[in-house]
This record gives sequence, structure tokens and C-alpha cells, in this order.
Amino acid sequence: ISLTVAAVTDNDFSVSIIPHTLSETILSEKRSGDIVNLENDMIGKYIEKLMFGNADKNKAANSNIDMGFLTRNGFL
Repeated sequence: ISLTVAAVTDNDFSVSIIPHTLSETILSEKRSGDIVNLENDMIGKYIEKLMFGNADKNKAANSNIDMGFLTRNGFL
């Protein structure tokens, strides 16, 4: 399933779950601390670096991802 990240802190994050998803999956059985498999959308990582900077400026300078690239590829 796809979840929407609702809040992020330095130590954790929370997600929003629509009622239909909750009723049609086993998420209602999960409790805080349960082990789950998470996969992330890599484009989010690049957008964050583009919008907020990157500690490693050399990597950022060599990146082909910029606002034009994102717009041309339907991300904005």
C-alpha cells in the first residue's frame, strides 16, 4: 500500500491512513513497535536536497536533477 507521511521529526515519523486502507489491510492489527517493511520513493530524497540543500555541495553540483528536470518529468 502507499502511505502519506504526515509528520517527521529527528527521531520518527507518522503516516496518514485513509479508512478504506485501514479496513482492507492488516494495518489495524499493527501496534507501535511492530516490525514492518518500508520502501521509500527515491524522488523524495532528491526533491528534499534540491529544495533544502545538501551538506555535500560537490555531489549537489554534479547532480542532473534540478527544478527544470522535475517540471519536465511531471513532478511539479
